[in-house]
Amino acid sequence: MSKLDIIDREIPEERRYSYFGPERPDILLVGWGFVKGVAVKAVEELTEEGIRAGYYHIRMFIPFPRNSLTKFANEVGANNLIAVEHNYMAQASKLVAMNTGVMINKSIVKYTGRPMYVHELVNAVKNVLRGSTREVVSYGA
Repeated sequence: MSKLDIIDREIPEERRYSYFGPERPDILLVGWGFVKGVAVKAVEELTEEGIRAGYYHIRMFIPFPRNSLTKFANEVGANNLIAVEHNYMAQASKLVAMNTGVMINKSIVKYTGRPMYVHELVNAVKNVLRGSTREVVSYGA
């Protein structure tokens, strides 16, 4: 277990995540894994439509990028965080809560085994902005 302390000291926080989008987004998508490509494209499309969205990509779960994610979450506000994941329960958002205390109460998930598409993510984000708290996408299923 002491190796984890060494890893936490040796791997800079900025190597544990990637961020895509404007400096101060109005909404923040949070995800990991192969959702990255579609999330980055969705952020570009949403920005073109006047929605200031950003995407926080978790690159490492141990050590978790707790300081940066907490900072982003505080700047955006808990109501403007959206988990984007390829699993039923948005499991990474549970790890976010466990490591930071930040609760992500909105999610966009796809669990058909097929990849998420840009158009379905963009539409799902718009639905969340209209008040939905959970969007299940299934295009191509």
